[in-house]
Amino acid sequence: MVLEIVIFFALLLVTTMITALLPGTISARFWVTLPVCALALATTAATFVGIEHDGPGATALGLCAILLTLIMRGLQPQWSFLGAQLFAAVAVASLSYLVYASFQTFFAGRHRSTTATGRITHTCADSSTASATSSISQCRRAIIETRSFSAAPWA
Repeated sequence: MVLEIVIFFALLLVTTMITALLPGTISARFWVTLPVCALALATTAATFVGIEHDGPGATALGLCAILLTLIMRGLQPQWSFLGAQLFAAVAVASLSYLVYASFQTFFAGRHRSTTATGRITHTCADSSTASATSSISQCRRAIIETRSFSAAPWA
């Protein structure tokens, strides 16, 4: 779900940025920027459905984007709706990417250490059936693989 949030709000950021770069849209009146925001949101939702094939997810994330844009507009009444949507998209896309990256780092490191530990146990436990020379070399290889998996770049 976190990856879907990252994808949706990154797409919203791109489409909102493209519409904000059009001359005069960022400082235009309410009746001009609201349809532009809706068009950016609709383009984002259509692209998201094309990528993820998740219509209900696109609807829920679109409603969240509208709610966050309205909250940002309420907090900064001097901003246009396009500026509020742009800020909401930047904030949510960056925060959700940080959460996604931390999940990836935590779970990938946890999986590698478990896998490497499993290899050592499996390889050295089976060494009783092999010859003494090959079992020692298998255990050494397993330990070297473990060090390459768990060695931190700063260690």
